[in-house]
Parts: sequence; structure tokens; C-alpha cells
Amino acid sequence: MNHEIANLGIESQVQQLENIADPATRALATNLLGSVLQLHGAGLERVLSIIEERDRDGAIMSAFRCDPLIRALLMLHNLNDEPPGLRVRQALDQLAPELERAAASATVDHLDDSSARISVRLHGDACGSTGETVRMRVERTLIEAAPDMKEIRVVLEEAKPASVLIPVTAIQPAAQQAEAAPAGRHE
Repeated sequence: MNHEIANLGIESQVQQLENIADPATRALATNLLGSVLQLHGAGLERVLSIIEERDRDGAIMSAFRCDPLIRALLMLHNLNDEPPGLRVRQALDQLAPELERAAASATVDHLDDSSARISVRLHGDACGSTGETVRMRVERTLIEAAPDMKEIRVVLEEAKPASVLIPVTAIQPAAQQAEAAPAGRHE
């Protein structure tokens, strides 16, 4: 998940909560956490509804969806109404300049609202280790953009070596070249 959210330590705190030995205390803490999340979600939903009433051109909601922290909150509370496929395409568009700087590109092989298959290709002088780094960056970005998508596969396509034509005369021994020379021509 986004680094801002990961730095909050939520996952480790939930793990600690699940490890509480006393079942009554664990249940009370879990119910309290659930109630706070429901209150938070209901409040956020109300804030969004007020904004949408006044946000004629949708610019505010669009900005919210582009912000990683707010987008994560919208996803947590199931308030992001954009389809997962659209979010994947938007994430790829936002990632395109970064990929270009890494001499790479990402191509959508398959995309619907439940699954995606993306091919990552390196271009020019990019090295193999860069490819796996780029592939992981694309995968992480898409998972953050559409955590509700059932399957996201990002594959690194191997670069195909450029074909080079070498004239036969370049690899023939000199004696064979002299024999193959047209008659009447001596060097």
C-alpha cells in the first residue's frame, strides 16, 4: 500500500490486536475498531456527498481520487465509484513518464473490471535488472490503484535481439573470396 499509509503501522497494530490472548478483550477492541471505522466511513461519505452537490465540474472529486492517501480512504470505505479498469488505465497513464525515463513501456494485453494483464518492455540500452525493477513498480502502482481487482498480472517481456545481416563475404576466408571473384578480374 502507499508509503504514507504503511508508515502508520496499521498492519502491525492489527496483528497485535489479533494476538491478544484474552478473547473478551480482543473482541471488545475489535468491535471498537469496527465502530470507529463505521463512524469514519459514514462521516466521509457525508462529506463527499456535500462536496459532490457543490462540485459542478467534478474537479474536487477528481483531485481526491488522484491523491494516494484520499484514494486509499475512499477504497477502504468502498466510496470510490470509478471502475477498477478505469483506475488501472489512469495509473498507467500517470506512470508513463517514469517508464519512458527508464527506457520502458507498459502495454495493456487484457483489461476488464476484475482482471488485468500488462506487459512491460524495455527499450534500447535498458539492462535486465532494470526490467524486474520496472515490472515491480508497475505492479505495485496498479495494486494501489485497484486493490479491489481480483487479478493483476504484470509480465516482463524479454527483449528480442535485433536481427543483423552479415554478408557472406565477411565470413568467408580470403582464399574462397578470391576464387569467387568474377573471371577476368585479378587482384
